Order: sequence, then C-alpha cells, then structure tokens
Amino acid sequence: MKRKYYITSFMLFFIAVPAMVGSRVLAQDSNLGITNPDKLYTVFPKTFISDIFWRDKISPDGKYIAGRSEGDVYILDLANPEAQYLRKNTSLEWVNEFDWMTGQEVTLRGMAGSEDKTVTYNLSTKKETASGRLPGTGTGQISGIYIYKYFDEQSNVGGVYISRPGKENAELILPGLFPASMSLSSDQKTLAYLYLKSQYSLCLGLYNIDTKENRDLAVDLDGTLKSEITFDPENKHVMLSLVTDKLDNYQKHQAVADRDLDLYAIHIATGAIIPVLIEEGDDVLVGVAGGKIIWNKIFPNVRTCILPADGSKVIPMIPELSFMPTWNNQGDQIAVVFGNWRMADVPLNWNIGTFTINKDGSVSEGLKPIAEGEYEEYGPAWSHDGSKLLYSARQNTPAFPTAGGELTEDLFVVKTPEKEVQKLTEQFQEISDIDLSPDDTKAVISAVKTGETKYKAFLVTLGPVEAGKAPVQEISPAGISQNILSVSWSPDGSLIACETGGGSKSKSLWTFTPEGKNEKKLVDFESLTFKSGVDFTPDGKFIVYAAFDGSHHQLFKIPAGGGSPLKLTSNTYDLLYPEISPSGEWIATTLFRHTRQIWIADLIYE
Repeated sequence: MKRKYYITSFMLFFIAVPAMVGSRVLAQDSNLGITNPDKLYTVFPKTFISDIFWRDKISPDGKYIAGRSEGDVYILDLANPEAQYLRKNTSLEWVNEFDWMTGQEVTLRGMAGSEDKTVTYNLSTKKETASGRLPGTGTGQISGIYIYKYFDEQSNVGGVYISRPGKENAELILPGLFPASMSLSSDQKTLAYLYLKSQYSLCLGLYNIDTKENRDLAVDLDGTLKSEITFDPENKHVMLSLVTDKLDNYQKHQAVADRDLDLYAIHIATGAIIPVLIEEGDDVLVGVAGGKIIWNKIFPNVRTCILPADGSKVIPMIPELSFMPTWNNQGDQIAVVFGNWRMADVPLNWNIGTFTINKDGSVSEGLKPIAEGEYEEYGPAWSHDGSKLLYSARQNTPAFPTAGGELTEDLFVVKTPEKEVQKLTEQFQEISDIDLSPDDTKAVISAVKTGETKYKAFLVTLGPVEAGKAPVQEISPAGISQNILSVSWSPDGSLIACETGGGSKSKSLWTFTPEGKNEKKLVDFESLTFKSGVDFTPDGKFIVYAAFDGSHHQLFKIPAGGGSPLKLTSNTYDLLYPEISPSGEWIATTLFRHTRQIWIADLIYE
C-alpha cells in the first residue's frame, strides 16, 4: 500500500504541514515501511537560496544530526533534540561547509575575517583544532573501516579509498569516481554509492568489499546529487530520495511541475524502485540511525509583493512562486523570475514572466511567460522605453548541475511582446544582477568572468550585434576590493549604486560613476544571504536596500549622497530585492519564508 499526504491549507506567509504522528506507511511491493513519524526540529532559513538546499548529516555513531543555517552549524542530540550552535565557540565568523570526522568531531570550513579557514570542533571538549581539509566521506568510521573520496594532486590519482584496521595505507577501490553520497552496509560487506555515469545519468552503484565486484544497481535515476543514501537495517534495500521511479526529462525542464523529492527504497536483490513516503514538499533523506529513518522536509516560499513607499504594509501579488521584480516605465507591469524551487532540478526550472497591476496595487492580469528557455532564466531588467527585457540564462547546464567552471551564464535581451530573443554575451560564468542606463544604450551587470572567481561590475553596450559579441567593459572601481553583488543605475545616469560583500554576513553599500571612478561607501550593514538588492528612488535622492536587522531582512533607505539609514519595514518575514515604481508610490519586493524541518520515524518490516 502506498499512502500520500497532502497540504490541506495554504496561505501566503504560512505553509501548513500535515500531521503524521501515529501514521503507518508500508512501501509498495515490499515489507519495508515507516511508522510513528515525528518532527524533531524546524528552522526558517534566512538565506535566500543556499540554506534551503543544504542537507543535514548524521554523525558516524548515529547519536547526532548536524545541519547548516545562516552561516552556522547546529547540532541535535537525538536523545534530547535541542539545538546547539557551534560558530560562537570557534574562530569562524561564517561557516560555508561542514562534515563529520567522528561521532564527536565536526569539521567546519568558512571565513575568519578575510581568511578562508578549516577547523575541527570537538563536541566533548568544546574546543577547535586546525584542520587541513574537509573529510569528504559518506560513511564515517564504522568498526575501524573508513571509506572516503580523495584526489591526490601530486600523483594525479583519485577516487574512492578504503582504510582498514591494521593496514598502514588506504586502498583505492573505485578510481576516478567521486560519488555524491556513500553508505556502508551494517555487515561491512557492501558499499553503496550515488554517482554520475554521465552528466545525464544518475546511478546507484554497489561495491563488494570482499570480492571487489562492482555493479550498477540502478541507472538513469530521477533524483538529485543532494540526497544522502543509506542501507536499511536489514541490508535488503538502499534508501534515497527520488522524484519518481522513472526519469521524466520533459517535466524536469518545466518551470511549474510537480517534481518534489520523496523517500524511496531500491531492493538490492531485484533492483525494484519502491516508494516509501510520498508527500507534498521536498523529502530529502538524511540517513538511518538506531532503526529509525531521518529526513529533511523542505517548503520554499518565495513571493512577489508590493509596499507603499513608506513600507507600511505588504500586499501579495500573483500566487506563483516568483522573485526579483522589475517595473516597466509606465508602472503598470512587473516582470519577475518564476518557477517552482525544486531540489532535484535547480538551476533548470526558472523562467521570466510579466503581470499587470492597477493604480491601487491590485493585479489586473495574471502572469504571462516572456522568456521560456529549457534552462534557468534569471534577474530581469526592463528597459525604460518598455520595448525589451534583459535577463541572464544558463544554456549549458547539465542534467545534474554542479558548481564551478563547467557552467556559463550569458546575457540575453527579449523584445516585448514579440518574444524575439538575442544573445548578447558569452564570457561569463555567473551573472548576479542587471540594470539599464536611463537612455537604454548600456547595461550594468555584476558578474564573474569565465575562469575567475570574483564578482565585478561590467558595462555591456546594447544594440544590433553578432550573437554573443556585445561590447563588454569592466568598470569595477579600484577602491572596492570585495565582490560587487547588486547594481542599480541612478535616474540621471551619473551614478551606479552597488552592494558588496565576501563570504560572510558583512555587506556594504557604495556609489561610483559609470566610468568606474569616485567610489564612495555609504553604509556597512549585515545580510545573511548572498545578495540583498539595491535601487534608486525615481528622483535619485535616495537608495533603497535590504539588510538584516537582527531578526529578519528588512527594507531601508539612505540618502544617495550619504547620511543615516531609515528603516522602512518591520515584519515577521524577510524582504529582499526592492524595486521602486516609476512614480515612487510603490516598492516591489521579494518576500520569503522558507520552512526546513527534520523528521524521524521508525522503520518497520511486516
């Protein structure tokens, strides 16, 4: 029997989670099931993207869970699930990555001032020690056997290694493989690993520790690299998170599709893919400990809203998940990024659309798609004459995207409403933000060039050009050393405002001229997310930006020439990416209230 649970009520600022306590679910065509599910812990991530997609990790001894939130790492003792946060006890100001070393040691990598630093924190002694690298293991230490993935730069050899008790050197067992997740069976006879056979084929492999036999248990899985895998207590199944039991490449590329992750088991003897728990929201496997299964349940909630210029109230707009609004010059249409936030598919599933609003701020015509490529469309900026939208898009994104130099992101322009698209650039790895000059002849963007790592400011000259060959000029001021993350052009064209930051919560707001000179810092502030957004008011006298006030990201404004910031909003949810209407009457913004939970349930056999 397969049972489904669905959300029964929904509001803009709250997603109701179905009560499952006491329920009983048996996997179809299998005697494996779960019972007595219980919610252990809930966080409301205040980072716009990253924290919602992190997976928690069980300690090797099965006693603790570690998770990342807002640049920190929390630890839950399963016997007493009250969270303790680690960063305050370490020298790190911001944590970007973590992993377990032993049942009492967590390795953290993050920022200490401007230094990228890795430390290992001991839960018992509450002290840190220096550490060279993250362990990068999916198995931990089990009865002395330690399995890990590693690349040796000196020998140019790497893959999956096994370290056995009494043997001085580790053995390379899977050369050239770097799995996303690994699990060792409780009898220590079999290693399961989730890996990419090609950029289009996600596979589950099995390696016999004694015979050294290696085989694929399942290929072309409709899943994600972000799922952990684990054996069930009887070593009859490998459990993981999948979207469906059969890959659906068409739905994978749709902006709006029912493709959340659920809990599945793959039967080792038959290869059958068996649904275990099918519910609304992304259910991401964490692991199995003490006969119990643990998973994350994730509900992204990202909405376009408008506010009066004084920030006195928040008015929700369209029902679709959408963000990063921009106004047309008449102030009667807003363009947004829209699409479901799916852990299995990001960054494949976002498009650009527009909707129409009345003078009173109500929606008169709903969302209409305007840029609908197969891959991620992002960050629209509307020209002042209303004839075109600029946006960025990835077109070489693999089916299971990874980070780094494999990805590129290009600048595009689409005519409205004809939907005629032209590619402008082809030299960027990542584009963070876009704005147009008042005369619509140039665009300022914050971007990372291919082969580099820093976000800088560039001018792109618009006009009829050969595809990908628009003139590009870097204009990052010499006095700005940090990443330039958000940009906005002043109404008279004399200034560009930018948000800067590094790998921590410290951000700054600057102005400089379009020639990349006369940089001036206006204010330092905090933000827990990658970027917060900036925009000039129509008269050019003020700049509106988002910053963390100690509880949530709120909207502030500051004189463009410098002065004291004024807080505009005080809400119990987070607001980012302010964009002022041409009349100055409204502020369009992105509201988000993500929910990320840890659930636990008993595994049963009948």
